[in-house]
Amino acid sequence: ITLGELFEQVVRKKEGISTDGKVSIKPSTALSQTIDNLQGTLLLSIITSLLENAFETFSTANVSLRADIESQKVIIHVEDNCGGIPENEKPFLFDPSKSRKKGGTGLGLAISKQLALSMDAELSLNKSDEYGSVFCISFTKSTTEK
Repeated sequence: ITLGELFEQVVRKKEGISTDGKVSIKPSTALSQTIDNLQGTLLLSIITSLLENAFETFSTANVSLRADIESQKVIIHVEDNCGGIPENEKPFLFDPSKSRKKGGTGLGLAISKQLALSMDAELSLNKSDEYGSVFCISFTKSTTEK
């Protein structure tokens, strides 16, 4: 599967998560990068979790997906306009016992982080300010391209 095809699957999954929010795909040559089925399945789960968090925070959120290739790394950016994450919560962002949401378990980002690690990828908060957040998933590029 290509990253472009994966992103299209994410856009389709969004319909079941939010009817008010929007997901857009930023054009990039990296969208033709192929990933194997395991990577595709894990990335779909991770990105879907990030979407769910954005739409639970702000039901009319705008989320953009972008892929870049830098050296031998594929970097997927998931950017939202949900107002960012407070500084005092950032150190515990991937902690399974902490949640920003009332009644939340804090498992979403913790599980996503573990899924990323299981495919030798890194999930990180790249930026967060009063406008929104950017999460990045980076992993080594495969040698096969479509």
